[in-house]
Amino acid sequence: KGGFSKIINENKINHQQQRLDIDNSFQNLSNLMENASKIIDLSNKISNMIGKNQDDDLIKYRNEVITKLGIYSPTTKSDFTNNDDYFQNLAKDISNVVCNFIESKNGIISFTNTFYLLNRARSTNLCSPNDFVSSAKFVSNYASNIIVTNMENGLKIFLDISQSSDAIYKKIQILLDNTQYCTAYDVALCANCPVIMALEK
Repeated sequence: KGGFSKIINENKINHQQQRLDIDNSFQNLSNLMENASKIIDLSNKISNMIGKNQDDDLIKYRNEVITKLGIYSPTTKSDFTNNDDYFQNLAKDISNVVCNFIESKNGIISFTNTFYLLNRARSTNLCSPNDFVSSAKFVSNYASNIIVTNMENGLKIFLDISQSSDAIYKKIQILLDNTQYCTAYDVALCANCPVIMALEK
């Protein structure tokens, strides 16, 4: 009986500790939500104070302040009265994504992948496909080493100019000067480009 009573008492103590842990967790969650609400309220106040003013410098300042508070503030159409200004600023957001990832993608990243990465970073106020395509043509204004082009299969891509056709052709010529035969894989290794691009060359 003593052993059974001991097990019951241990289970009771464990149960009480679990209840205490749960209560503490809910208290921590409540504190977190309260702090988050304060930050969101502050960001909304900043937005409301500046929102009616379409001066780009003020919009930039507002976004910087909100970002420092830990809130990602993506470019939205409501920030601009002119679509061209919106597309230009959205292009800045896109160029940041492209520049952050294109090196790890061997100098090439598709519109589809970039669109996914952009909206994953935004979380809310998602960018529409049409707005993305309309803004993509301005990306080179903010990243001079990036161009927009189509692959032979019709896939739209952002391309680092170091991986342009002329640059790759030069690398292929150097490769052929040293060997009489090479595969697409050899070209990809030599030119540091994806195999799918090497196949097209």
